[in-house]
Amino acid sequence: MDSDAAYRIAFATVVLTGIVVAARIRRKADRAGGRISRGEDPVPVRIALGATAGSFLAGSLAWIVSPAWMAWAELAVPTFLRWTAVAVALGAVVVGARILGALGRNVTPTSAVRGDATLVTDGPYRRVRHPLYTNSLFFYGSLAVVAANALLMVCALATFLVLAWRSRLEEARLEERFGEAYRSYRRETGRFLPPLSR
Repeated sequence: MDSDAAYRIAFATVVLTGIVVAARIRRKADRAGGRISRGEDPVPVRIALGATAGSFLAGSLAWIVSPAWMAWAELAVPTFLRWTAVAVALGAVVVGARILGALGRNVTPTSAVRGDATLVTDGPYRRVRHPLYTNSLFFYGSLAVVAANALLMVCALATFLVLAWRSRLEEARLEERFGEAYRSYRRETGRFLPPLSR
């Protein structure tokens, strides 16, 4: 097996593992709290997220099926860095499962807050308000490095930027739901990274 095939197999394995793990946790939350429609996000957010994540998915599928289709965006990435990125992406799957598990029944596919939601401020959320979005950047960014593809890197960054945009709406909804408790939590935490001083 050539190294390119090995990268594609590793890439596909990590993606499928991530999808299965996230789907199981999300189904459990939906069974416990009811399904939340993706229509809960404003149309511009849904369009932007669909465009960026969809472009990442389309580019990934094209690269897996035939790297020659994506050769125009190929980057020279050292072998050790590509295999390190495989490990980082797998780590992001594990961390993502922990983050989603900490949310429990609060998990939704949108910025919507369930009617019976609780404010989660411990575990991965102790110092960061949106660790799942930060983890998504590591996951998609690492996969782009595995593929050594500039288009996937741009799509990974663009997807994170859309999630950052959506996080503003999510925070407004959380503040509306939890009031001062959320405002206090927001003052003590960082949005995507822990605060530098506490």
